[in-house]
Amino acid sequence: ATLADHPPLIAVEAPDVFGSVAPRWNTPLFGGLLALVALVITWRARRFDMALITVGVGMLLVSPLRGDAPPLLFDALLVITGVISSLTWRSPVKIINLL
Repeated sequence: ATLADHPPLIAVEAPDVFGSVAPRWNTPLFGGLLALVALVITWRARRFDMALITVGVGMLLVSPLRGDAPPLLFDALLVITGVISSLTWRSPVKIINLL
């Protein structure tokens, strides 16, 4: 099975960095769904640190599927900040200021 066999919401015909059009994972949709999950976590649980962890881990999983191979430093920083915030009960903003 190839990506062309998947439903349109999972795979789309999209260009990569060099302009080559081919079936690719629909990572913008995956990222949007992750953002909605993070919004619900923040809204319902009032836990911004858990939202950071959710988005960071989700993007670490989704980013390798992209056609342009972005650096994962920012995604890892989100996870680290969220975990430190959860363990120390500090505001994520204060932790980022310390870094």
